[in-house]
Amino acid sequence: MIAFTDVTRMNTKKTFISRMRKFTPFQTYRFYARMIDNDDLELARRSNQSNEPLKDLQWPGMKYPTPYEIFGLNTNITSRLTNDQLRELKKKYHKYVKIYHPDLSLSRDILDPIITGKILTMEEKVNRFKVISQAYDILTNQHKKRLYDLNRSNWSHGTPSSNDLNDLFRSRNFSSDDTSRYWHAGTWEDMNEFNERNKNGEDDSTEQIKYVIFWAIGMLICIEGSVLLSKIENSLVGKVDYGITEDDVEKGLYSSYENYGLDDDKLSRIKRFLWFRSWGLYTNQDELDREAKANETLLNSISDPETGELINVNKKDKDVPDSTDEKISEDAIK
Repeated sequence: MIAFTDVTRMNTKKTFISRMRKFTPFQTYRFYARMIDNDDLELARRSNQSNEPLKDLQWPGMKYPTPYEIFGLNTNITSRLTNDQLRELKKKYHKYVKIYHPDLSLSRDILDPIITGKILTMEEKVNRFKVISQAYDILTNQHKKRLYDLNRSNWSHGTPSSNDLNDLFRSRNFSSDDTSRYWHAGTWEDMNEFNERNKNGEDDSTEQIKYVIFWAIGMLICIEGSVLLSKIENSLVGKVDYGITEDDVEKGLYSSYENYGLDDDKLSRIKRFLWFRSWGLYTNQDELDREAKANETLLNSISDPETGELINVNKKDKDVPDSTDEKISEDAIK
C-alpha cells in the first residue's frame, strides 16, 4: 500500500502512472487525511503545475451573484423549496465543495469564469467558498430564506449599492434610517408615516432634539409645580399657627403651673399675693371668708372700678412700687 506522503512526492505524471500500474487494487484502498507540513503542500502544488487549470462551469458569470443565481434557481421563488429542488441544491453544493474547499483548492488552479484567462488567487477561492456556504445555508433554512426574500437579510456578499448601502451612507454622513424604515414597513400606516417623514424633511436627529426639549419642559413644569405646592402648604400652615410659637406654648405651660391661669399685670400679682397670704394664715372657713372680703375691699380701694387698673400708677414708674405695694410688701414680711 502506498502512503499519502509518497504520492505527494511524485514529481511527474509518468512516474505516478508507472507506479500505479504495480498496484492494481489501488482503487479499493481508502486514504485518510492527515496533517502535513508546508514543504509537502508546496511539493504537491508543484506536482500539479503541469495540469491545466480547472474550469468551474456552475459559477454564474457575474461579480455579485445572488444565492439563487449561484445554484441556478429561479429568482422568483418565494415559497418553500420542494424536495427535488433541495436534492438538486445539495448536489450542486457538493460539486462546489469539491472545487473550492480550502483543503482541495490549495493545490490546483481555477479559472475565473468572469474574466477570461484569469487564475483565482487563494484569497478569492476562500472567499468564493464562503459565499457558496452562506448561500446554501440561506436557501436550506426556511426562516433565513424568508428574511432574505423580504429585505436581503443574512446576506453579506451582495453588491455595494444594495448590501452596504447603510455603511456607505454612514461614511458620507447620510442618514440610512429611512431606507430601513422603507424595507421594514409592514402596514399602510408605516408607509404613510414614512412618506410624511420624507415630506416634512424630519430625521432622527430632529426627533431627538424635540424629545429633549419636551423632556426639559416637562421637568421644568414639575419643579415649578412642586415649588408652588410647597408655598401653598406653608401659607396654610402659617394661617393655622399664626401667633403661636414654641416659646409661647412653653410660657403658657409655665404660667399654668405657677400663676394658676392669672394674668401677669400688677393688679393680678397683688390678687395672687393676697390669696396665698390668706390661705397660709387662716385655716377656718369663716376666717377665710372674712379675709376674702377684706382683700376685695382693699383691691377696690386701689383699683379703678371702670377700667380695673391700679390708681395713681404712672407709665414711667411702672416698675417702681407705690405706697400700696409697700404696704402689701410690709404685710407680706410680717
